[in-house]
Amino acid sequence: MGWYAGGAWASAAMLVALHHRVNSGKGQFIDVSPGEAFGRCINYGLTYYQGFKDVLPRLGNWDPGVFPYTYFRCKDGYAFLAGFSDINWEALCTILNRPDLRAQFPTIFDRLNPDNMGTMYKEIEKWTLARTYDEIYDAVMAYNKTGGKGVVVPGKVSAPIDTMKTENWWERHALQRVNDPHYGETIIANQAWKMTASPPRVKWVCRPVGADNEHIYGMKLGLGPKQLATMKENGLL
Repeated sequence: MGWYAGGAWASAAMLVALHHRVNSGKGQFIDVSPGEAFGRCINYGLTYYQGFKDVLPRLGNWDPGVFPYTYFRCKDGYAFLAGFSDINWEALCTILNRPDLRAQFPTIFDRLNPDNMGTMYKEIEKWTLARTYDEIYDAVMAYNKTGGKGVVVPGKVSAPIDTMKTENWWERHALQRVNDPHYGETIIANQAWKMTASPPRVKWVCRPVGADNEHIYGMKLGLGPKQLATMKENGLL
């Protein structure tokens, strides 16, 4: 998907540059990173702009489409909590013993206002800061097991080194060692899908800038290795 996104962005950039050249007579230098292009397409980037005619606000670890669905500081690190639909928000407020929060922000639309997110975050974090993660987990699961209205999802935020030491990630190939042609043996976060007949494969971790230049010059411009070497010697490439 990263290559498709990068190609789409590059194509759009070319059209804009050509349009600008027609109007101004000036050329443009185009710089496109497939990873950056893909990063702007994932999550709600495109649909948010379509719906609100605006780019996603800078919200850090908050989610612009659901709240609360984020990380909170606790006594021994960070805890993740999710309770964003109206019924699950009611469940979270019950666990916090904060019916006033539910009354103040009763609908999901109230909770998607960035200013309101800040207020709710501070109030929820007052509760999490007074507890360890295990205490938070126990409180949330005790409520979930009662069969009351809604549920809340807790999760522990692990340090990278702790995650690397957790065996199940390696058994599931979520973490994997690969032999990259450019960087040698490298540990990567593998693809999420795990299909028996077509398991995920990794051809390379990250292509160096210009890795495909000779192929493109040969295919599109008919320039062979000797011609390219001469052009490099003359400072043209």
